[in-house]
Amino acid sequence: MQSRLRAWERLGARQAFIGPSPVDQGAFDTMQILPPSAPVIRGDELWFYYTGIKYRVMPQDADPRHGAVCLAVLRRDGFVSLDARDDPGVLLTRPFVVRGARLAVNVDAANGAMDVAVLDLKGRVLATSKPVLGDWPSIPVHWQTGSLAELEQRPVRLRFTLRNAKLYSFWLCDSS
Repeated sequence: MQSRLRAWERLGARQAFIGPSPVDQGAFDTMQILPPSAPVIRGDELWFYYTGIKYRVMPQDADPRHGAVCLAVLRRDGFVSLDARDDPGVLLTRPFVVRGARLAVNVDAANGAMDVAVLDLKGRVLATSKPVLGDWPSIPVHWQTGSLAELEQRPVRLRFTLRNAKLYSFWLCDSS
């Protein structure tokens, strides 16, 4: 079966995922960075171990203090986010069938807020969330009106509204 990739856009202007440190800070990863290992999942973070070297070409009698194992840490699912500033931003999902009683999000709304509305296919509101405030790598959405559990196996769309917030990811899970 062939993949149905409809659009591909490189984000971040192709910037290095792990770039060199400034030379004047005494860090090991100023000149050479050897690729990271597979990430280690630690709680809500991804840890990437990599090798940093202070010289472009290591001399034969190089001092071992010129290289080291380094660590880069990212928030889990934190590679890309949808961001909104003072003006609210809205994300409307494609229709999908609800398979799970709970909605969880990875959101940074430490200086703002995020709300979710569950819509039927005609755009009518079936449920509205309480505002999500704070920086949460994984938090369940709590409902002000209606609930996702009542909509199991029904086709819906989610409308996320963000103000001064970043939405990294969302997922459905069972009630446990």
